[in-house]
Amino acid sequence: MDINAPTVLEAIKSYKSQILDMDTKVSRYLSDRQSYPHPQHEELVREIRRFENSIHKINFGFSNTEVELRLDGLLHSLLVYERSWRRMFERDAEKFEKMKVSSFISV
Repeated sequence: MDINAPTVLEAIKSYKSQILDMDTKVSRYLSDRQSYPHPQHEELVREIRRFENSIHKINFGFSNTEVELRLDGLLHSLLVYERSWRRMFERDAEKFEKMKVSSFISV
């Protein structure tokens, strides 16, 4: 990949879009596990973090405030959605446990 500011900005936009798409995938998966595949959200989180690390290693030869600000925005979005996804999976696991316990008691 040619590493320059416009390319990095396009990648950031793409990752923001992927985060929103992933949110939909997580919701669908948790609503119907038989119909939808596991969203692999952890892999997207790792990929964006690798991207962040690679951006910090790039020396553009000048300070690129726009890249820095947009990268900060991307990472903030990632953090918010990552926490949301974790809570969604935790609530789903709790609901499953309650169902398991109530079916055990009713037997």
